[in-house]
Amino acid sequence: MKKVFIAGEGPNDLGSWAKEPQDREPSYPGVVESLLLRVNPSGWMVSGSRRWKHIRKYVANSPAPTEKRNVLGIALEAVESGCDVLAFVRDRDGPKNRKRQQDIEEGVQEAQEMHGQTLCIIGGMAIERIESWLCALLCGAKSEKMGKSKVDEFLAGKVVKLKDTSSMVDVVENAELDKIPRDAVSLRSWLDAANASLCEST
Repeated sequence: MKKVFIAGEGPNDLGSWAKEPQDREPSYPGVVESLLLRVNPSGWMVSGSRRWKHIRKYVANSPAPTEKRNVLGIALEAVESGCDVLAFVRDRDGPKNRKRQQDIEEGVQEAQEMHGQTLCIIGGMAIERIESWLCALLCGAKSEKMGKSKVDEFLAGKVVKLKDTSSMVDVVENAELDKIPRDAVSLRSWLDAANASLCEST
């Protein structure tokens, strides 16, 4: 049974795992865990979690961007927790944050070099937000190009309650993954990484 450490920005990403351990009952999944369950419903379990704002940043020998240190920090925590897989999502929140995306990607690459023998990493940017991924899961084209208002309007038209974790999870659970538009590049890449990490033989 693989142990998975999950990280995200809040309850919609993490479900009850966004709470302190004593407050996690009743337990319920967020978008990250639900996506992993769609990729492979068995052979793994969530064993630890961290909200993005609570990550202990990795202390490097030389200065490094904050987001890169976040990725290295959460990877180290996953390893120290005895987990085999780290799965995280970070919103890009607009083209203005391309540097954030670059720093995350560099952090993932360096973390894989540091922990590649012991930790698989499923991680990346949701472009532009986790809600954009929901649009793609609902077969919405050009989800990565939609602005915030367009995304919210699209989801409202599909009767998805914004900022409601159970409503967002319903989208994931009922999505036809083989119909995700090809232009949803960040989501498809994340799912590919999840498939490689969770579906390989243990």
